[in-house]
Amino acid sequence: MRALELIRDELWGLFVDDGVFAGAIVVWLAVAWRVLPHLGLPDWMPALLLFAGLGAILVSGALRETRKRDG
Repeated sequence: MRALELIRDELWGLFVDDGVFAGAIVVWLAVAWRVLPHLGLPDWMPALLLFAGLGAILVSGALRETRKRDG
């Protein structure tokens, strides 16, 4: 049984290094998918907001990792 847990953990770690980072991306994609089309924005704006949100998540994840390694 322990071997199966180890395999599961290794497979998970292969694709997801930071669970908070992955979770934030999934939440932002869900919010963008459900909310942005209903705001009545110009055609180009939802794509820009999606990109900006993902960029902000990337920057915050990088800063969090930097603080972890320095501190």
